[in-house]
Amino acid sequence: IGMAYHEILQRFFEKDQEDFSWERLKGITGKVLEGKDLEFPSMKRQIMDKAFSDFERYQKEHLPGEPSSSKMETDFKFDLGGNEMRGRIDQINIEHDGSMELVDFKSGTTRYSEHDLEDEIQLKIYRLAMDEDSRLRQLKVRDVKMKYLSLGSQKKAEFFLPEGYYDREKLIKRLKEIISGIKSERFRAEPDSYNTCNYCDFEIVCPKYYGKYD
Repeated sequence: IGMAYHEILQRFFEKDQEDFSWERLKGITGKVLEGKDLEFPSMKRQIMDKAFSDFERYQKEHLPGEPSSSKMETDFKFDLGGNEMRGRIDQINIEHDGSMELVDFKSGTTRYSEHDLEDEIQLKIYRLAMDEDSRLRQLKVRDVKMKYLSLGSQKKAEFFLPEGYYDREKLIKRLKEIISGIKSERFRAEPDSYNTCNYCDFEIVCPKYYGKYD
């Protein structure tokens, strides 16, 4: 479903598009989901109804101020201590006042506490890419905002990362430690925050919840 939501947004914000109406977004949503071979066909109508609700709310409440200037799925690549970092920024919005907004979309109802926002690194990596990737540096403006947007949330959907939470040198140090751990196959059983656990496929065998296994 998450991949389908990203595909819907990518089509909606396609290059040179000027129509950002709900009617067009609804049509894209229906076409994308109809084309998906969902694991539980009996739930397809329910999934589609929720998607229509999620995207109608998005179009009415969270559409960028200058949608024709938005860039979806922007690739980045940069070197970090001899290691190549690659990824994609979900969305880059250039606002009417010239400021920039980096957005990471969540298809569910993920909520972020202040601790979660301080601990999360995905948006921080996007922000680092703006500093390190020569292609993205051309887009950079003075004011860069970072936002998680939970499309499935009916209440609070936008979670802005305070600028003070982005410490470039601290982030680089943390990423190098993560890379070192991956290369030496050091994987902790317990993540740093419970928010991480929400997306783990191995929670059922995690010692954090069910004790240590022989």
